[in-house]
Amino acid sequence: MADSVPLESIALSDRVSWVGASDPNLRVFDIVMYTEFGTTYNSYIVKCGDEAVLIETVKGKTMHTDQLLGRIEDVMGGTGMKLTHIILNHTEPDHSSTAVQLALATGATIHGTVAAINFLKEISNDNTFKRHQVKKGDVLSVNGTDFHFHLAPWLHWGDTMFTHVPSLETVFSCDFLGAHYACPH
Repeated sequence: MADSVPLESIALSDRVSWVGASDPNLRVFDIVMYTEFGTTYNSYIVKCGDEAVLIETVKGKTMHTDQLLGRIEDVMGGTGMKLTHIILNHTEPDHSSTAVQLALATGATIHGTVAAINFLKEISNDNTFKRHQVKKGDVLSVNGTDFHFHLAPWLHWGDTMFTHVPSLETVFSCDFLGAHYACPH
């Protein structure tokens, strides 16, 4: 693999692991932002019994997809867990480029705002993936773990939402509070 990036996930708790991708060579983001230290595409697995929920995906280049898949395997491999849901807190391509392919391969349902799902259909040229268009107040329950969706349009992008998991005392905020730095792991 390029740059010999290790494929181990990072356990943040007993139920949440970082499975994203590192891009140490990226020097310009969105045409206008200089990224001297590269960047990291954050993606997380939340374990919910025999099911797993993926929060965000990564940029759709092969090296990033390989990192994501390797780290998902690191968390789920041999456990019998099945990826059943993908939550996209927004659809900027560094969060969503691999979502449709992964959903089609696993049968997972993609959850995002109405704007996010519509945009995802456009950028993927696909209308066959399973999806749930999140509305204000929606809650996804997976084996007793509740994912509360909080819509925040234009706080970052027009399709932005946050995902709150009260039982884990965790909020996934897309890159609303983000910075560019390539995680050495």
